Amino acid sequence: MTDVAENVVDMTNRVLGVLLRNGGVDVRSVDGEEAAVFSVEAEQSVTTGVKILEEAVYATPSLLGDYGKTIIIIDSPRFTLVPSRLASDDEMLESVVGHMWPGVSLDEVLVNDGYGDACLISVPDAAVTGFAGRTFQRPQIVNRLSALCQFFATQSKPVNNMRLYAHFSNRSCLDIIVMTGDGLLMANSFECGDFNDAVYFIMAAVKDCGFDQLDDELLLSGDVTACDEVTDMLRKYVNSVMPLMLPPKAKDCPLELQITEI
Repeated sequence: MTDVAENVVDMTNRVLGVLLRNGGVDVRSVDGEEAAVFSVEAEQSVTTGVKILEEAVYATPSLLGDYGKTIIIIDSPRFTLVPSRLASDDEMLESVVGHMWPGVSLDEVLVNDGYGDACLISVPDAAVTGFAGRTFQRPQIVNRLSALCQFFATQSKPVNNMRLYAHFSNRSCLDIIVMTGDGLLMANSFECGDFNDAVYFIMAAVKDCGFDQLDDELLLSGDVTACDEVTDMLRKYVNSVMPLMLPPKAKDCPLELQITEI
């Protein structure tokens, strides 16, 4: 008789990461030591986040396979950083949420893991989270910026100085994340009309964070053309400007999806 245990598939090493973006989704499926990365593009007429996610699921049934963990990464313009101790206190958090987003209940707020003394909270699209909750097995919903914070936090250990990460998810979208030895100091996203705008936002972060332009590190990642264009401009003001050296397995995969390795 065949031992039933031999037919039981170990789900603990199977992880699915889905990054929802404008125009489609990027997917990373990890099964033990094996990983597959692919994209599912939506029809041009499909513009809302929930419809894009629905179309991706219908077009790719494998997304509904058996996984030990499913991570759905979504964007939201409604986010802020708060002290980690505040995020763990419902009464204080409710006060902040009520002030920033009147009418939003705590049940609608996404609180991702803290990074040292700071925690990112956000209000995602309820239609997207509702569909994800009905469709995937116990999905973990993560804010896209929080996913980047988690990735860059792993790149900053150990760190004795300040590191400013400027990530171009495309040529017009810039994410700035600043890490210190104590954890996350700043996280924000900007729409950039041109590369001069990107340099302006980066240098504004340099000023606001007390970045030492001689000794601290400014690391660029993402869209190669955007990184190349701003490098020489930034080196006029900052001594250490360099590309982020990524592990080989990360080069063909959106950084946001690298949290499936953590």
